[in-house]
Amino acid sequence: MIKGTVEADSWWKGISEEKLVKAEEKMLEFSGLEIDEIERYKVPYVMDQWYGEEDGKGEERVDPYSGRRIRPLREMERRYFCCIPLCCRKHVKRVTDEYIQTYEFGDRSKQQIVLIHGLGGAGPIFFRLFQQLSEKYHVIAIDLPGMGRSSRPHFLGRTKDEAEEFYIQALEQWREHMGLTDMYMVVHSFGAYLTSRYALKYPERVKKIVFLSPMGCEARPENLEINLRMVMRSNWKFGLYLRIARFLFRHQIVPDKAVKKSGRLLGKVFMKGYVKKKLPGFTKEEVPSANDYLFQLNMRNGPAEKAISKLLILPILAHTPIFDNLDTYRAAGITTYFVYGDRDWLDTFLNGPPVSEQLREKGENVYVIENSDHHIYLDNSEELLDVLFDCLK
Repeated sequence: MIKGTVEADSWWKGISEEKLVKAEEKMLEFSGLEIDEIERYKVPYVMDQWYGEEDGKGEERVDPYSGRRIRPLREMERRYFCCIPLCCRKHVKRVTDEYIQTYEFGDRSKQQIVLIHGLGGAGPIFFRLFQQLSEKYHVIAIDLPGMGRSSRPHFLGRTKDEAEEFYIQALEQWREHMGLTDMYMVVHSFGAYLTSRYALKYPERVKKIVFLSPMGCEARPENLEINLRMVMRSNWKFGLYLRIARFLFRHQIVPDKAVKKSGRLLGKVFMKGYVKKKLPGFTKEEVPSANDYLFQLNMRNGPAEKAISKLLILPILAHTPIFDNLDTYRAAGITTYFVYGDRDWLDTFLNGPPVSEQLREKGENVYVIENSDHHIYLDNSEELLDVLFDCLK
C-alpha cells in the first residue's frame, strides 16, 4: 500500500494525512452517495526528469521543534548533483515512484467518463455531480499530480515542453494502468489546459472533451503589451490584475504559494475569505467542510508554482493556446465542447470579443451556464448536469 508523504513543516501548517482524509470524507458526504460507494485508491506511476544547470540550489529550512536549520533529503540530493560538471548534468535523470489518487464509482459496464479538476482543487470538488453522473456513467475522478492526495514530485524542468511532459507522462501511465480507451473527459480550468495538451499527444486515447471554463484557451495576441493597455483603458481593475498576474507568473508565484508559507492561523483565515468570496456556490452547511478540505489541500507543498509559470503567460493566456489547436482535434476525431459561466472571468475580452463568441465563430459547441462564475459545478450544478448529459450522450 502506498502511503501519503509527510512534510517537515506539517506541524506549523496544521496539516496531516489523517486530517486530509477526514476532511475529504466530509465533503463526499454531500455528494448524495455513500462513502463506501466511492472506491478510493492510489494508482502508481514512474516520474523521470532530467537534472539541469539550475538544479542543486537547495533551500534550508528550520525545524519547528528545535529551531535548527535542516535540509530535506531531496534538497541535499540536489546539492550533491551540483558537483557534476554542467556539461554532464543534463544527462543525469532522476526517477521516482509516484501515485495519482483516484476515485471510482458507478456501473462499470457503462461508458466511462473522467473528471479532472483545476488548480488547487481535487477530484471530490465535483461532488455535486457525482450522484446523477453515476446513474448513467462509470465515473472516474483523479487528483492531478502534485495536488489533492496525489504524490507531489519535485518539478525539475525549465521549459514549457518539460512542464507539459511532467503532467502528460503521469496521465498516460495512469490511463494505461486503468485500461481506459476512447475516453470521455470532463475537465475544468488548469486541468482542462493539461487535458488539451494530452489530447494532442495521444489523440487516439480521447473521444470527447467537455472543457469547463478552461485556462489557456484564448488565442495569444500579436502584441500583448498593446492589448493590456487597451484593457486598462476599458477596465482598469481587470487590466491591473493582469499586469500583477504577469509579474507573479514570471517569478513563479501563484496565490497558493503565499498560503503555504503563512502557517495554520493565517492560512485558515485566508481560506475562509477565499471560499466566501470566490466560491459562493457552497451552501451554509457545506462551507465549514469546504474550508477545512481546501485548507488541508492547499497548505501542502507542490510543483504547481514552477510548472504553471512555464505553461501559462497569464491565467487566461498560454504559450500554446487551446484555440490554436481546434482544427487538430477535429482532424483527430475528438469532439470538443466548451462551457462557461455567464459571469466567468475566463470568458475574457483581451483579444477582442469574449472567448465563447470566438469559439462559436469557429464552429465549436459552446454553452453558457446562467448564474455562474468560474466554478460552474458549484454555482449551477443542475444546469451543468443537463449540459453534460447532452454532450456525453
